[in-house]
Amino acid sequence: MSTRGQGWITKAARKKGDVYIHHFYTTRESDGARVETCRTIGAVAKFPREADVWAEVERSQRISTNGTSGRTTVAGLVEHYRATELPGRAHSVQELHRYLLDDLILVRWGKTYVDEVRVLDLKKWFMAIAEERQWASETVQKLKQVFGRLFRVWLRERAAPDEPQPRQGVQH
Repeated sequence: MSTRGQGWITKAARKKGDVYIHHFYTTRESDGARVETCRTIGAVAKFPREADVWAEVERSQRISTNGTSGRTTVAGLVEHYRATELPGRAHSVQELHRYLLDDLILVRWGKTYVDEVRVLDLKKWFMAIAEERQWASETVQKLKQVFGRLFRVWLRERAAPDEPQPRQGVQH
């Protein structure tokens, strides 16, 4: 397949069917060497035209802060949420969400890959925040709802179809 100045696309056989692979070069931080990096885009059946594959590559790069692995961090997800979901909400809701995102979620979870966030870790964190700040259960519930929205955005628009699915919802 052709290139678009962002690498090239190939097909690879898998047990569940052929998939598209995006190949591109990155600079390795440890020694500055240029190395080829590959990322699975999705099933061939899901993308009938080459233009569809490139559109998925571009979309996934917009919501991923770690372009070398294709995995999305919570910080990348927050950035995407701010750009796409937050502007449509009421002003007071935007302020609350910005506070929760900036002062709590990004501080603790920003560098964590979304697929590495575990429900038990979230539960412990919610309890610690509630105790430390002496928050009512309703306030903690707002924090849980914002985190839940982030995960729903990721599930709807996640970067790679082969990424592991997170556990649904955060319950207490």
